[in-house]
Order: sequence, then structure tokens, then C-alpha cells
Amino acid sequence: MLEKNRIAEDYGFNMASEGYLDFKAEIFLNGIKEMISNNTAKDVVVVLDTAKKFVDVNNKPLSSEFNKVVRPFVGKGGTVIVLAHTNKNLGQNGKPVPGGVSDMRDD
Repeated sequence: MLEKNRIAEDYGFNMASEGYLDFKAEIFLNGIKEMISNNTAKDVVVVLDTAKKFVDVNNKPLSSEFNKVVRPFVGKGGTVIVLAHTNKNLGQNGKPVPGGVSDMRDD
């Protein structure tokens, strides 16, 4: 976290991490909803490292609800970059197989 914080300071962006300054991942969507309703999402870039810290990626209904919040944020001009893991074994086409996050990618 310290190294990421130095990078954030160098490039002028804010960083939040579970437990740091009372941040909890579950409040993330509330902040996104607020930016949607206040029309302040434009030009905001959010990077989630990693997806599974913000939503249960193996739970299709929860992933769908997560995407229902993220989609209007993007529609209001925001950007969400979601980092996720892939399975250790490559697919038949030789490419990485998303580990439980294909719904997010597809949506």
C-alpha cells in the first residue's frame, strides 16, 4: 500500500484501501451512486484492484447488481477499470480464462 500511495502522490490521484482512513469496500458503490445522482462522474477514473474485493464475482445476481450501478456511472462520463485474475490454465485457444469474472467482462 505504501508503494501504491507514493505512485498516487506522484501522479496526483486518490487511493483508498480497505481499513485505511475507515474505508470499506462495501461503501464504494454508495460513492458511485452519489456521483451518478450529483452528475459528478464525468472524467472520474476508478481502478478496482481486484474485482473480488468489491463484489462476489462467483455470484451472478450480485455481479449483475454491481454492473447495474457501474453502467450508469460510465454513462455519465466516468470510467471504471476492473482488475481481475485469470485461471492458471489457459483455454483451448491458448488465451487466459477469466476466473469468475466473465460476466463483468461480458456486461
